[in-house]
Amino acid sequence: MDDELRLIERFHGHIGPYAILGHRAGQIANRVLGRDPFAKRATVHTGTAPPLSCFIDGIQLASGCTMGKGNIVAIDGGEARAVFSDGQGKRTLEVRLRREVPARIREVFESGDQEAFCEWCWTAPETDIFEVVER
Repeated sequence: MDDELRLIERFHGHIGPYAILGHRAGQIANRVLGRDPFAKRATVHTGTAPPLSCFIDGIQLASGCTMGKGNIVAIDGGEARAVFSDGQGKRTLEVRLRREVPARIREVFESGDQEAFCEWCWTAPETDIFEVVER
């Protein structure tokens, strides 16, 4: 297992698709808005009920936006979508799962075979997983 995946597992408690995908969303935010965890904010539209809310843990770990710093907020939107902004609110970045990805996750949860799917979540091209809009 990759070291970053081990870190996700330790932080979140297990490896699951939403935690992995949240981590990747946080990496996108870092690439576009910078790595400084104090210079960005995140609003995550998952709500606080698992498994969808596991997306939040991945975002916290990768982006550095955390509940403790108060620069991440979870709202009840019912979707794996995050809106990141820079500290001044001049730039925003929306990262959301492509429509077909949550359906695949539901199928995986029903079948009980998450390992191969988690590998896909970790290695698939971003364009196969996310829709990204920068403003």
